[in-house]
Amino acid sequence: MTDTLGKLEFRLLTSNWQSWNHPLRAKLLFLALIVGGGVASILLQIELEHLGYSALPGELTTAVFCLGFPSFGLVVLALVD
Repeated sequence: MTDTLGKLEFRLLTSNWQSWNHPLRAKLLFLALIVGGGVASILLQIELEHLGYSALPGELTTAVFCLGFPSFGLVVLALVD
């Protein structure tokens, strides 16, 4: 268990892409998750507007999604990789 936590800590808390088994996969996934987070936030805001809810602050929602998606995605990739 501590080996897995150490691996996660080493990969996620450093800016060294070479610590990943497949650095290109991590780089491409990071970019794809940022775009995916932006698209998901836009779709969520549109859906909430159509349901009649008052819109969340758009910039804040987009920022949360664009930071949350890559964070979660890289944690999952670090566990699998």
